[in-house]
Amino acid sequence: MLENTISLKKSIYREQVLLQRRKISPQEKSSFDLRILNYLSDYYLNSNYNSILCYVSRKDEVDTRSFIKKVLNFKHKNIIVPEVIKKPRLKHVYLKNLNDLVLGPYGTQHPKSSVTFKGTLDLIIVPGLAFDHKGNRIGYGGGYYDHFLKDQLNVPKIALAYPFQIFDKLPTNKFDI
Repeated sequence: MLENTISLKKSIYREQVLLQRRKISPQEKSSFDLRILNYLSDYYLNSNYNSILCYVSRKDEVDTRSFIKKVLNFKHKNIIVPEVIKKPRLKHVYLKNLNDLVLGPYGTQHPKSSVTFKGTLDLIIVPGLAFDHKGNRIGYGGGYYDHFLKDQLNVPKIALAYPFQIFDKLPTNKFDI
């Protein structure tokens, strides 16, 4: 019974955020994206991270493409992109050029040349719909990232979000990472 209640509450958060993301004006989105990109870039440039997992944003998500372009300009830095394979599994592949992307499941994008990354990640840029101040997140509901993140507990994670995606407390269950 409790799991059904948590699941219903998560659905309400998902619907609320998706609606707000559709309502955001192009100018407001651009302004938020630029501020988030500047913050993320400053954080990244002041770190020693070499292998970064970063999803390729869809049109209503916080723009990750600008950040990816910046990182691709560094010779010894790796951008790793998740590729959705079998539910709830992700494959992590090298991205060398944003022009090499192909469409994947659920509107995701990944490199057409799927060279698998086998190393250790230094930073994970985590997608999601809602986040709270304790680091909890509500994703899109497939469990892909929860499944993956359970083995990445010591890797720093950053969630990119618009102000309306951040809440004081989110409903969670034992599977949430």
